[in-house]
Amino acid sequence: MILELEKKVKENTFLIENLISNYFLNHLSKKDMQTINGLSANNKFTFNQKVKLFCDLVTMSNIDQAKFKVYAKITTDLENNDLLNPAYFQNIRNYHTFLINTYSAASDSNCTQVKLFSATSRLSNNIVRLTQVYTEKPQIYAQKGPRNIFSR
Repeated sequence: MILELEKKVKENTFLIENLISNYFLNHLSKKDMQTINGLSANNKFTFNQKVKLFCDLVTMSNIDQAKFKVYAKITTDLENNDLLNPAYFQNIRNYHTFLINTYSAASDSNCTQVKLFSATSRLSNNIVRLTQVYTEKPQIYAQKGPRNIFSR
C-alpha cells in the first residue's frame, strides 16, 4: 500500500514539475529566468523551489497554496525515504487535520493512518489537476479585492 502511494506521488511529482517548468518557460522572459537561476543553488531548482515560486507567481486561493505546500512537504519526505517508514503518517501531525478535513471520504476506514494514506493519494491527484488548471488558464483565477459598490 505504501509502495503504491510512493510510486503515485513520484509519477505525479514528475508530471507537476514538467507542467510548472513549461509554465516558467512560456511565461517568463529571458531576463526573469536569469534572475531566477541566480537565486537557486547551482542554477538548478528543486521541486520545492519551483512550487514555491509557482505559488508566488500565479494568483491562487490560500487553500490551493496550502495544498501545494503540503504536497511539497510530502515529496521532500519521500526523497528522504520517510514515507516508507511505518510511523511516517504519525510524524506529519501538523498536516493531519488539513489532510483529513480536505481529502478524507466517508467511505474511508476509521483508522487514522488509512485515512491519511487515502487523503495523501487524493491530494496527489488534486495537485496534478490544480497544476494543469493554473498553468493552462491562470488568468481565470485572478482574485479581486473588495469592491466599493458606491464608486464607479
